[in-house]
Amino acid sequence: MQWFAELHPVIAHFSIALIPAGLLVYIIYRFTYQEWLLNTSLTLFVFSSLSLVLSYFSGEQVESLVSGIPGVHDAIEQHALWASISTWSAVGLTVLTFFYIRFKDSALRFNQDISYFLVLAAGIWCSYAILMTGTKGGNLVSDYHVAGAVREHTQESIKRQTYAYYYNKLQYMIDKNDIPAVYSLFREIEIQLPENTDFKIMQAQFLFQQLNNPAEALTILDQTLNLIKDPKSRQYYDALVAKYKAYTMINDTTGQLAIKQRLIDLFPESAYVKSLR
Repeated sequence: MQWFAELHPVIAHFSIALIPAGLLVYIIYRFTYQEWLLNTSLTLFVFSSLSLVLSYFSGEQVESLVSGIPGVHDAIEQHALWASISTWSAVGLTVLTFFYIRFKDSALRFNQDISYFLVLAAGIWCSYAILMTGTKGGNLVSDYHVAGAVREHTQESIKRQTYAYYYNKLQYMIDKNDIPAVYSLFREIEIQLPENTDFKIMQAQFLFQQLNNPAEALTILDQTLNLIKDPKSRQYYDALVAKYKAYTMINDTTGQLAIKQRLIDLFPESAYVKSLR
């Protein structure tokens, strides 16, 4: 049931929000002793428990769709373990809260305090378990791109995943200051994504900032500006700014003035353009 798997992040985020909200309402009750606050916290815990159960089973559907991704098995097991802990913790918290509300008035004051803090401790533990579950799930999304494997693929979705893959790889190599690898990857992107103007602008910026090669950067930026259809777009603005900086680097006053005037004509409200005046 792919549709159920696609609902997993929605249901999971719903659970993440409800437990802390219920816990906050429960803590506020301690200072006001208004009974409706206790009932509200119990209601939130009940809905959170139900959503966690649904999240657990929808997660199993996700696992059936992404288990073929190389290396993903251990990450799924960790996420599933914490999901199970979170689910049972939420159920336990709900039961404890119900009994606290049911029997607190018939208990001694000392026992009321113990019961209150027992529920509070259970709520804090449950919040921690949900936090760990979300962290492990986030690792699955960021490290293994499981979201892309769950959805039905289209040409556009594959293209977006390719953009993300190349961008993340570029950032990793730039952070490691592996200049030859970055240069090589940009060449690969030129072949694989010849029409993508964002990567071309990044490549030009890399050429004149890291390799001190503004001449090649200007050639790429000219190609980029020719590809961009809308002269009012963000990409067009970014390309013009990069071109202005490249001209500045080679002290080409004529080129600077031409691009500066183009920026003023097209983007007069830009903070950067205002700084050029």
